[in-house]
Amino acid sequence: MRMTRPKLILTAFAFIIPLLVVALPQNALADDWKLSGHWIIDSFESRISDQTIQRGYTVTLQNREVMMAIPANISDSDFKLRVDSIDLLPSGVEHVKKNELHVGPIIEIHHDANVDQMSQEFLLRIAVNRPGRYNRIWLRRWNPKAQTWDRIRNQVDDLHMWAVATFKEPGIYAAFEAQDVEEGIASWFPDRRDMVAAHNGYPIGSHLRVTNLDNAKSIIVTVVSRGPYVPGRVVDLSHDAFNQIASPGQGVARVGIWAVDALMSGQVLGATVTRQESAPAPAVQAPAISAKPLVGNKNVDSSIRAIAYASMNIDTGDIVSAKNADKPYPLASLTKLMTALVVLDKNPDWGKLVTYEPDDNADGAKLYIQYGDKVNVRDLWYTMLIGSANNAAKMLRKSTGLSVPEFRDAMNAKAQSLGLSTLSFYEPTGLDVKNVGSASDYVRLAQIAFQKDKIREATLMSAYSFNTAGRNEPHTIRTLNKMINSGWQLTGTKTGYTGEAHWCLVAQVKGKTTNKNVIAVTLGSPSDAWRYADMDSALNAGFK
Repeated sequence: MRMTRPKLILTAFAFIIPLLVVALPQNALADDWKLSGHWIIDSFESRISDQTIQRGYTVTLQNREVMMAIPANISDSDFKLRVDSIDLLPSGVEHVKKNELHVGPIIEIHHDANVDQMSQEFLLRIAVNRPGRYNRIWLRRWNPKAQTWDRIRNQVDDLHMWAVATFKEPGIYAAFEAQDVEEGIASWFPDRRDMVAAHNGYPIGSHLRVTNLDNAKSIIVTVVSRGPYVPGRVVDLSHDAFNQIASPGQGVARVGIWAVDALMSGQVLGATVTRQESAPAPAVQAPAISAKPLVGNKNVDSSIRAIAYASMNIDTGDIVSAKNADKPYPLASLTKLMTALVVLDKNPDWGKLVTYEPDDNADGAKLYIQYGDKVNVRDLWYTMLIGSANNAAKMLRKSTGLSVPEFRDAMNAKAQSLGLSTLSFYEPTGLDVKNVGSASDYVRLAQIAFQKDKIREATLMSAYSFNTAGRNEPHTIRTLNKMINSGWQLTGTKTGYTGEAHWCLVAQVKGKTTNKNVIAVTLGSPSDAWRYADMDSALNAGFK
């Protein structure tokens, strides 16, 4: 079987990485090597000996978020190598190409090997952590003379977790994600025309490529109307169009959308559209809520690694710094603030006992009790908001008397009533990837939630103890939220994590000297450590 180049590179890593980890002596760099001067997050420095060259070696940084393989027999003579993971792009974001977003670590590489005599290339793998997203990702090398990021040939694995490239030259390498794609949920409507769509941003007559992100099937449609008006949905397709990328029986599909022609005449997504431009909307659509101004990217702090963030001055209601703030992303356990609001709306009986049943069990963080145990609503409340226990969230839903669909409807109705159109909820724990929302909408939701004494009080507690009813078994719930002891003057906080959402965090603080109130949310940070570093930067941006 012939192996393609992308498979060859990824397969090479699979064989090289486990075999080549050996101890290397650490030596000083040559004095004439000039480093960028940026703060170094992690570093490797050594002379690659003849013996090491014969068997090969793999450099790993940042807990394997960066891997650089040195294939066996790459060079005829030994050479010195230094690999640094640095904190900032050279010249900041000023020279990043338009409509591209930096993702993943930034790698600075120095070596004194003779490039012309190298028989093979280094293999570099950088974690980009973009699962479920099919935007184009480029690996680029910084050109200090031209002050540009030059593209190098690279591939991305099927799950969009890694960008992989081969190279010989030393330099600074980073990954960038194209932002000229809109992602969200597509639905369908009955229409006699074959390949048409309704969209709220592109002009009537535009041609769009719509790709199903789960099966990669793709179509081109013509925009003929406005819509959809359901939170989280970005396009309505005619029945025949939808049928080419997904089964109409499933109702919706996750899609990416690209403009494929020049019919936009200088207009961009989100531009004002006149009523005369619109054809009649499909009859199945609901009336729209008045739209808030788009935030997008605003005073972006380039040090923040999260996929999206928003920092809001609570006193003025203005979002003062943001990145990708209008796109919906998975919310993970941040969903539980909406769960808490809906529970409060039902005027809970805090002493009511709820029986733990098999349907209440859940993956992830949970309260470890036995089926048949009884826990009162008050204890479930603190267990959900302090320990983020998913089974506690499901039991709280049950305590309201609402079925799963009814509770879901209540969550979405709450979001609609608050004018938070990108928020869309599927269940109360946040485990399902269909719990989504934009940073700009979620930061407003969290600010509303933290106005509630019961919610604010619970999220600020480091621990809570109680006994189950009946067996009187003691439990102590402890928070893992490091914001509690971070030094910030907190007035509310919540964490979230799933494999799809990555590390998420919301925090509301009061300035110790300014008394200014700021709230920020970060969605999709690349690690737990970056989650808190991102939040520090986002809050600081909010105080500017």
